[in-house]
Amino acid sequence: MKMTMSPTALVVAAAGLVSVLAVNAAPPVTADTPSADAVLRQMSDKLRAAQRFSFKVHRSIDADAPAGDGLPGNARIEVTVQRPDKVVARSTSPDDVRYLYADGKNLSLVDAKKNLYATIPMAASLDELPSQLAKTYGFTPPLAEFLISDPYKDMSWRAEHITYAGTTNYHAGFPGLNRVQCHRIVLSGKLADAELWIAVDDQLPRRMTATVKRETGNVGITLAFSDWNLQASTKDQDFTFVPAKGAVPIHMMTVAEMEAAHRTGK
Repeated sequence: MKMTMSPTALVVAAAGLVSVLAVNAAPPVTADTPSADAVLRQMSDKLRAAQRFSFKVHRSIDADAPAGDGLPGNARIEVTVQRPDKVVARSTSPDDVRYLYADGKNLSLVDAKKNLYATIPMAASLDELPSQLAKTYGFTPPLAEFLISDPYKDMSWRAEHITYAGTTNYHAGFPGLNRVQCHRIVLSGKLADAELWIAVDDQLPRRMTATVKRETGNVGITLAFSDWNLQASTKDQDFTFVPAKGAVPIHMMTVAEMEAAHRTGK
């Protein structure tokens, strides 16, 4: 029996690529106020320079998010990147474990608990991957804006306004005893509003809160970053998916196939 599944039923919890949250009014701008644009560029340059890196994210989504998004309310995501074209992501939530593998030639999505997977040809760099997946399959990789070579370009294109909102202390570690001073960067746009906290000392993201605007109701997303390693030890085989014993391959439906099925009621 042929099995099919929409991409969102398998995808490793895309963290809301249009990343952006309404916040308190920004403090008055003075001669000593850092440039929001410059802070965002520093973060982007730091990530672009890293050829092999990894990080973790705790993602939470508002409990009243519209049904059907296919994303668990809380998930821990581990991401490893090898530029220019390789990424593996593992998303763990109370109900499931999912993986995304991209090795520069193929992309695989895995539902570990159900032992299902889909593999598609996908010869694309990390810069090309989000647009190719969005166009053909209707989704983007998890946390893609932090994987591409120029996060600044992507975020500034999506945001209509970028504002510096002062500094704050991010309480990291357990039980939040480690304080990291962060720049607060506000990004506002048509599709979403967000606030991104970037550490003053190392220019890396620590937290993002976002409100995605939808006709069916806004969705709030919070991302807490940790365990940045900009010199991760990786090898090519880390990004190549090998099915587990007894794993069942399924067909990943394209946007065109889903639209056709919707029209025909199948």
